[in-house]
Amino acid sequence: MTAGRLYSIGEIAEKTGVTTRTLRYYEKLELIKPDLIKENGYRFYSEKTASIIPVIKYLQFIDFNLKEIKDFLQNDDYYSKLRSFKNAIIRTKKQIEELQYRVMVIEDWHKLIDEGVFINLLKCEIPITVKYHEKLPVIKYPMEFDFDYKNLILNVDFANYVKQNYTTITDSVMVFFPSTEKRLEDEENNRNTPIVSIQKTVKKIEEKENSSNIEEGYYLSTYHLGPHKTIKESYKRAFDYAKEKGYELFPGSIERFVLDYWTTTNEKEFVTEILILITNYNN
Repeated sequence: MTAGRLYSIGEIAEKTGVTTRTLRYYEKLELIKPDLIKENGYRFYSEKTASIIPVIKYLQFIDFNLKEIKDFLQNDDYYSKLRSFKNAIIRTKKQIEELQYRVMVIEDWHKLIDEGVFINLLKCEIPITVKYHEKLPVIKYPMEFDFDYKNLILNVDFANYVKQNYTTITDSVMVFFPSTEKRLEDEENNRNTPIVSIQKTVKKIEEKENSSNIEEGYYLSTYHLGPHKTIKESYKRAFDYAKEKGYELFPGSIERFVLDYWTTTNEKEFVTEILILITNYNN
């Protein structure tokens, strides 16, 4: 561009890499002004005006909002500029935090699918093992369970409850049965049974009464493949194994849904882990 020359909106758009629509938008927000508007409405811009556009684009790149951009361009108060930069830093750090949470959720879900595919490959050779479990903070949601597993796993009330606690869930949906014996009896007799829906969250729950922990310890672990309505067969296998090994089991149990309605609608592909704390295990 040569000094003194005026350029049409199309020329400026081509040279600065923005659309004519964007230039008109900048003008509407009073970020730039045409140096000449002819009687036919054609707009023309000087080199000085054009030089503002890269600054606007860069400020947008570093997440300045339009109000901050306008203030930056029209206000020589450096304290005001510093405030805008500080606000941009705060927003960007928040965005980084949210992206880290997103990565955590994606990685956890990927691991669940990988685990489920591996267990499904075993088919009839499902092992019963002793698994060490570290203490895990979880959000808790007590409820009455009518053995409608789909409603449990895709529970709208639980999703709203999580939102009210200003967090996001990740990893597997889990349910804690305070009494495994009562759980099996209630299912057999078509009665509701008390449970606590639990799940890992991406950040700490502030309200202590809404959080709990999966306790550290050694757990009897086995997987159930297929529909949840036949899961009592896997409980029986676990109990028989514990009796054979002389393990004393905690009264309650956890069902951990590895592959479920979140991932597939094919119930034959479902994978559910049963976890029961061993109270007399000696490593």
